[in-house]
Formats: sequence, C-alpha cells, structure tokens
Amino acid sequence: MVKSSKCGHEDGFIIWQSLNATLNPEAKADMMESSLFEHKCPKCGQVDSYTYDLLYYDMESMS
Repeated sequence: MVKSSKCGHEDGFIIWQSLNATLNPEAKADMMESSLFEHKCPKCGQVDSYTYDLLYYDMESMS
C-alpha cells in the first residue's frame, strides 16, 4: 500500500522484483516511461514516484 502525498488516500501499488521484457512487453514500456515507478491516486490524481530495486532481463537484446 502507498499513501498519496496530497490527500493521504491509501491504495495498492505493485513493486516489481524482476521484469522479463520479452514476457511482459507492456511492463517494459511502462519502465521505459518511468510509469512503472509511479502511482496516480484514484481519489485526488496526485502522481507520486517511488524508487526500488528491479532486476531487468531482456532475452531479445542478448547477443
């Protein structure tokens, strides 16, 4: 759970431990846009950013 820095509303937030870009291309796109590390409060619209460790694996980029 995370809490909005504006209104204090608590909401669920997924913290990825690892991301396989080949199996989750939509999550890869979110990570590249940094939205994977952001949460928008459904009550007030405040967007808060979070920093956490993430193992990123892209099988298609391996040579």
